[in-house]
Amino acid sequence: MLSNKSQYELVRLLATKHRNICVVGDDDQCIYAWRGADIKNILGFEKDYPDAKVIKLEQNYRSKGNILKAANDVIKNNAERKRKILRTENESGEKIKIYRAYSDMEEANYVCSQIKKIGKDKNINYKDFAILYRTNAQSRTFEDIFMKYNIPYRIIGGLKFYDRKEIKDILAYLKFINNPLDDVSLRRIINVPKRSIGETTVKKVQEFANSMEECMYSVLLDVEQILSISARSMSSIKKFVSLINSFIRSKDEISVSSLIKEILDTTGYLEELKNSQNVDALSRIENLKELVSAAVEFESTSEDKSLSAFLEKVTLVSDIDNFSEDADTVVMMTVHSAKGLEFPVVFMVGMENGIFPGSQSLNDLNEMEESRRLCYVGITRAKEQLYMTSAETRRVFGRTVSYSQSDFISEISKDLKENDNDIMRSSIKSRSFNMHSNRANNTVSSTVNKHIPAVKTNLNTHKENANSLKVEDVKSGVKVKHNKFGIGTIVGISKSGDQIKLTIAFDKMGIKNLMYGIAALEFI
Repeated sequence: MLSNKSQYELVRLLATKHRNICVVGDDDQCIYAWRGADIKNILGFEKDYPDAKVIKLEQNYRSKGNILKAANDVIKNNAERKRKILRTENESGEKIKIYRAYSDMEEANYVCSQIKKIGKDKNINYKDFAILYRTNAQSRTFEDIFMKYNIPYRIIGGLKFYDRKEIKDILAYLKFINNPLDDVSLRRIINVPKRSIGETTVKKVQEFANSMEECMYSVLLDVEQILSISARSMSSIKKFVSLINSFIRSKDEISVSSLIKEILDTTGYLEELKNSQNVDALSRIENLKELVSAAVEFESTSEDKSLSAFLEKVTLVSDIDNFSEDADTVVMMTVHSAKGLEFPVVFMVGMENGIFPGSQSLNDLNEMEESRRLCYVGITRAKEQLYMTSAETRRVFGRTVSYSQSDFISEISKDLKENDNDIMRSSIKSRSFNMHSNRANNTVSSTVNKHIPAVKTNLNTHKENANSLKVEDVKSGVKVKHNKFGIGTIVGISKSGDQIKLTIAFDKMGIKNLMYGIAALEFI
């Protein structure tokens, strides 16, 4: 498919005389406007070549019927497109699974559990699963969860989260602040962002430090003794030392997330990215925001909240071996990178208004159509099974934010999708019913045969449930206890039909959204 206007014009000039031109493309998969691709090249092709013969390739041999119907449902809402409908002779297959998690971490846990379950039930390999997201920053949560559950993964079209330049830069700051003897980290950050301390100056510092058998930072603290360094470089070094000293003083007084924010702001690192014309700048900013979120998450879940403990956790995640291309690993990538690939099971994650589609798309029709084409590409990567997940709350730059479920999900016909939340709740209620039935039977049995030990067991069970949170106790400010999250306070209550959703601020696990009657909560 022809890309930008210059390319189109060049080909048009070359084909003017003989008009011997053949174009293969798909307007529904034009997803590179940010690279200059112009969908009008293909939409307006027949105006420049009115005698052209158009052949629509609508037969699909790859995906199940329901997946293709879902893709058709979404893309038909675009005005700027050629009318065509994907069809297949394959069976309909399973419906699209929709899942709305309480948080981004719970979303990652859900995806992990489904991969384990499907792999076991259908006897398929990790490499048959793909996780598609809108931005690279979204990979971090899944990387952490996969490491926890020992699920091998690889990232296509990008680096693992902790291997990305901007993340390694800020981690180098943190490592050096934590250990000023770390010359490797110092060399990485001394001129990042640029502060007029060139490689020649750094080399002089290193050589002087070696001759004195000192670490580089010790030499920088008394840089005047290096006579070969220029006055300008010496001034820049003193400002750098002053900056680092302020960070070292702060590291035990403020949280890790606050320290990261302070580094980003005070060094000018974030400002430099914001002012950059580089096409990757926005993605890098999103990654740095995700690093702050990772730190906040660490602070809410770890007993040891020190900088050293955070760096240990990061090292554990980032030291996972890289896997070869043919290894049995779950694949993660942006939807842009997934174009042209296909997988038996696909998870499209972060399906929320503000993420996919992005916030810019919500206010711009052309951007929205581009995002919808991107969604269409994502859906059609799935061969057999498609999941679309979202989260009610997620951390962005360390703050908890809430986005509504993506409009793209609502564009899919009801008969093509099923809510996996309902299925899981039904399963929980079924187990609960069976449990209560068994208890009732035990009670009857124990009444007839009072000498059977089951009487004592049953009474103890009721005693344990005596503190269960009752509907009348559901009020803001009430303290509750959860067997996994610990003690927390109800800070929000919302009702939808007969469902009650509680927003609870747990002392050590942060904010969670739980459904009353499903989550086991005790009144305290």
